[in-house]
Amino acid sequence: MPADDARTYNYNEIEACVQALKNRSGIIASNADQFASSVKNALVDWQGETAQRYDGESTKLKNELGDNSVWLDQRGRQFQDLSNQFHDQDKRSSKAF
Repeated sequence: MPADDARTYNYNEIEACVQALKNRSGIIASNADQFASSVKNALVDWQGETAQRYDGESTKLKNELGDNSVWLDQRGRQFQDLSNQFHDQDKRSSKAF
């Protein structure tokens, strides 16, 4: 265990988590686009109230998936920023010795 007040960070692990968030964000965005395309293709010859409701619900789902993708991307950026701050603090602390 580190001495009192000493903190150590596994930067490789933090970077792996950041990358995983970014990757998942991209996958969700891609899946949302594929989903929207599939729905549009399914609705080509489908008309009426049910088709409109289906289209509306699918649009809401695509938007929610997009929101989740953005949220994950933002968390990845926040984790990256925090990791950089930790790393900078470690550099400053090591120079004090």
